[in-house]
Amino acid sequence: MTPLAFPEKTYGRLRFVERRYGHAVLVVDDAMVTAKGRLRQRSAGNRRLKPKTIAMFVLLPQVTLAKRLNVAHAAYVAQERLTALLDTATATF
Repeated sequence: MTPLAFPEKTYGRLRFVERRYGHAVLVVDDAMVTAKGRLRQRSAGNRRLKPKTIAMFVLLPQVTLAKRLNVAHAAYVAQERLTALLDTATATF
């Protein structure tokens, strides 16, 4: 599940919480966890459960890495090695 697909009508709105140390978090306020561990939205009928703020998503920084493998160069090197091997193999016959 992603934050874009999160059912806000069922569980409530997501709120962004930036923390000083660590990763930022998207939380749901006034949500309740049942005895079975399921999440419910606060309503007038369920007063037994205490509303809590529950962390739903931990946001990690996105990193783009440079390509480490140059496929064209690796193919060229392999082709040159194969050609050299074939030349040496045919020269012995």
